[in-house]
Amino acid sequence: MTVFQKAKDFFQGAVRQASPIVSAVGEAQNPPVSLAAIAPAADQTGPGGEPFDELYSRVRAHILARIGETAVGTEPFYHSFIESIFPADFYDAVRAHMLQFKYSDKVHDRHQDNPQFMTQRYNLVGNTDDVVRCIHGIFSDPEVKLALLANFYTSPSRELADALHIHSEFE
Repeated sequence: MTVFQKAKDFFQGAVRQASPIVSAVGEAQNPPVSLAAIAPAADQTGPGGEPFDELYSRVRAHILARIGETAVGTEPFYHSFIESIFPADFYDAVRAHMLQFKYSDKVHDRHQDNPQFMTQRYNLVGNTDDVVRCIHGIFSDPEVKLALLANFYTSPSRELADALHIHSEFE
């Protein structure tokens, strides 16, 4: 049984997707990640036992479709709230992964927050878990970045998409 399957079984009764908000932060320190760079060994699988490359392709296609189907809000500023950005089974895996670290001793204080209210986080930089690499790879993909940018710019260029990178403190 894979980690995804165990996590899904364990958190089966957990709260369903709460619609994450997507934003792009430009930082030139992290180069775009290709599927080849994040692909795990052939024996690793995602939710339901599918090979990683199939999981990646399926989740990427779902995200691109959701971006294309989502209207841009204009008040109080231009924004995009993308409901169900992940397929339900992948969201379950993301949530299980998050909860695995949330209740562990691997979280650290976030010192960039208000000193009166310190939150904690688990830094995902260098994390090699399938779910993390899948998300990082998809949101580093030039086509995904262009799809997001197309909601806010009249003809976003590939150069603009290439200039956007996941923050170096990927959380």
